[in-house]
Amino acid sequence: MVDEVVSVPGLTALEVAIDEPPFAPPITEQISFLRRAQERLPLFVEGQMSRVELDLLVRELCPEGLALRCGSWVRKEEAV
Repeated sequence: MVDEVVSVPGLTALEVAIDEPPFAPPITEQISFLRRAQERLPLFVEGQMSRVELDLLVRELCPEGLALRCGSWVRKEEAV
């Protein structure tokens, strides 16, 4: 599905909203999809996440072409 989305003509970036389980897979299961998408387009990731999950995104994704928005939404519990 990632390949189809990033191949949309005229698309200049991809915005991804991170939902918490059970509404979406954990961030650890989404990293490979996010990485593949970021290889083709700048990536804007937003959502509620723990500090551990935020650190995972920072560590696993390329800083060039990456925007993260979690700010005051960062959960206190350290899930992952």
